[in-house]
Amino acid sequence: MGANVHIYDPNFSSSEVFGIKVEDNLDDILSKMDAAVIVTGHDDFKKIEISSFAKMKTPILIDTRGIIEPQSVKHHNIIFRGLGRGDF
Repeated sequence: MGANVHIYDPNFSSSEVFGIKVEDNLDDILSKMDAAVIVTGHDDFKKIEISSFAKMKTPILIDTRGIIEPQSVKHHNIIFRGLGRGDF
């Protein structure tokens, strides 16, 4: 068992991190993913349609920055965890 890691950050200028390609388009990789972890609070991430994450094979979304409202995820069958929110 292993993990295929994808990196997406529209504000990042490098083409790779630790040998992992930085993807240009989030929509192109969502259907290949089981989970997404948001680790930056850029405004670009606040603008992503929550329904986009439902395209994942096993839609699990972890928000480490508190930019996703938990109520916005409920209607899309996405397993959501917001770290530091106290509302598990």
